[in-house]
Amino acid sequence: MKSREENQLKVLDLGLIKYRDAWSIQKTAQRALINNENLEDLLIFCEHYPVITLGKSGKADHLILKKEELLKRGIEFYQVERGGDITYHGPGQLVVYPILNLYRYKTDVNWYLRALEEIIILLLKKYGVEGIRVEKKTGVWVSGRKELKKIASIGVRLSRWRTMHGLAINITAQPNFNLIIPCGIKGCRVTSFEEEIGALPDIREIKDNFLSAFCSVFNCTVLNKDLNKERSSFQSGFSL
Repeated sequence: MKSREENQLKVLDLGLIKYRDAWSIQKTAQRALINNENLEDLLIFCEHYPVITLGKSGKADHLILKKEELLKRGIEFYQVERGGDITYHGPGQLVVYPILNLYRYKTDVNWYLRALEEIIILLLKKYGVEGIRVEKKTGVWVSGRKELKKIASIGVRLSRWRTMHGLAINITAQPNFNLIIPCGIKGCRVTSFEEEIGALPDIREIKDNFLSAFCSVFNCTVLNKDLNKERSSFQSGFSL
């Protein structure tokens, strides 16, 4: 592992975007980071139009509806190369895709997954919510009266220790989770920031707090501050 005192990070906020388009951007960015070891790491924020994705270890029967029925409801479906099982993305959910060179941190997949969990736990703590890890399950939960409730999902892909895919945090209620068996866990209850704190949080504030937690865990500094101005410069700089 190569060590540096502090890593540099660029941040790209894509806003509300189709899953397919964000997926393409991730692959382009990961390939660029593989080809140029001096390129800065990238953190992508976005929300997706309704979509269900199935990871490499996912089972088709964890999708409750047929794919044709999903399309009738305006929900896309993709089988993707990330780890993990099945999940749903939609508006009101913050999706974060770190495109990192893990040679700058630690070349250990389990360490990376636990680091992503730690960021989410630190973020929840800012709002007075205790995030919980569950043994042998990736993601973050919170305590309910009778059961644990999942508030964030994680699924990643690595190539030459460069990362893509990432995590999703439920900010508002996501009713379409009832169309799947979330993460392949039967009886899994899903919750959101809104449900846990009893109010609708400011999404920009959540992004800022997430970024602070990310930089703390990964010991990095952000190069660009105005997140909304980066999309065009990214697309011109990473076109291969």
